[in-house]
Amino acid sequence: VYGSPILKEEHIKLIMNKYSLSPREMIFIGDSMTDIKAAEKMDIKFILRIHDHNKELSLEYNADIIADFIDLRNTKIL
Repeated sequence: VYGSPILKEEHIKLIMNKYSLSPREMIFIGDSMTDIKAAEKMDIKFILRIHDHNKELSLEYNADIIADFIDLRNTKIL
């Protein structure tokens, strides 16, 4: 788990460098618009985790959505 004040894109770069990963080898699971934007900027596959506080965002997002990690089994990317 990485947090503020460092930007999410910087955290992604740190992870990519530390583990020698390319964007194609990563999946970003998040629950906010800033998570979506960071994944898009870094060209990483994104899965939105919905919950009571972001249901409106899930109405706008048109890709993989999960309610919990068990739902990952039902995504088309795994």
